Amino acid sequence: MPNAELQRSLAFIFLRKGKEYLTEKEIVYSASMDLRWFSPKDAQRLLDIGLREKLLERRDGSVRLGFDPKALELPLDFRPTKAALEEPAELRNPFVEVLERLSAARGLARKAIVSKINHKQEALAIDAEVAALLIARELDVDVSDLYDRVESELRARML
Repeated sequence: MPNAELQRSLAFIFLRKGKEYLTEKEIVYSASMDLRWFSPKDAQRLLDIGLREKLLERRDGSVRLGFDPKALELPLDFRPTKAALEEPAELRNPFVEVLERLSAARGLARKAIVSKINHKQEALAIDAEVAALLIARELDVDVSDLYDRVESELRARML
């Protein structure tokens, strides 16, 4: 199920511009500078998440909505919250997810965790994601729900 806040935000931008197609720059500029909803970095995230969630479609150098914006109720003073920038767990990078869980569970700085992962990766000549899973196991942090996502990502990389 798509992020409703993200969907409404993207619909508002397109309806406000009155165009079916926008460039990526127009979307980012509109969300950051025109509407002052987000910083340019967060506005870029809004675009990226919209593309990953298939709420936006790329066509010939432009972007269009992958849904009917008129089906949504949008007040004239619509302003999204940070919830528009939340990615569904299944779209998040599993490596980052492992890092965050290790950091939260063991109180370690991300830099220290990455260092441990890099050392394990070099010592065993394995992918960083696999090294991260091994470090999680060594530190007794359950990340077993991420095994399938890591496997899928590694398989996709090999294609």
